[in-house]
Amino acid sequence: MPNLVSLSAEQGPQNVDVELILGAASSDSPVFTTKVTMPDGVVMPTVAPTIGQVIAATSPTTAAWQTPAGGGGVTQHKRISFGTIGSALISLPISIFWDTPFADNNYTVLAQAVIGEATSDGAVTSIINVASVELQAGGVGVIVTAANADSIPHSVVVNLYAVHD
Repeated sequence: MPNLVSLSAEQGPQNVDVELILGAASSDSPVFTTKVTMPDGVVMPTVAPTIGQVIAATSPTTAAWQTPAGGGGVTQHKRISFGTIGSALISLPISIFWDTPFADNNYTVLAQAVIGEATSDGAVTSIINVASVELQAGGVGVIVTAANADSIPHSVVVNLYAVHD
């Protein structure tokens, strides 16, 4: 028969009930479980979530950790070579597709241009960057252009990181 210890924590006019249940798997190794009940009667989960999960009501009186239907926390990345972009030119648009399409277009893209050689004057005054990023319909990918404002051609690789909102 498990032993029950019940605690109540007050915060303002509302109480949070916490139960600590002591059971015995054997006489040498007791087992502890907890139960947390919020003021509105919802019983909170007592297990740790996995990455990207949020707490969600599963009934009027219980809650559980769940991964959002929209794929919250899902991340993807790509590294794409744009070849050599001539001096003072913008690349043609390149369509890039995610390995697994996002559930929708509610995601954020970070894009970075990396050049394969030194700038013409060795200074930071030369500009090689991502010129545009356009989301494709249905979360399948993006269309990207890169720009070279330096006085010499550069080989360009674009790194893309996307995180679903």
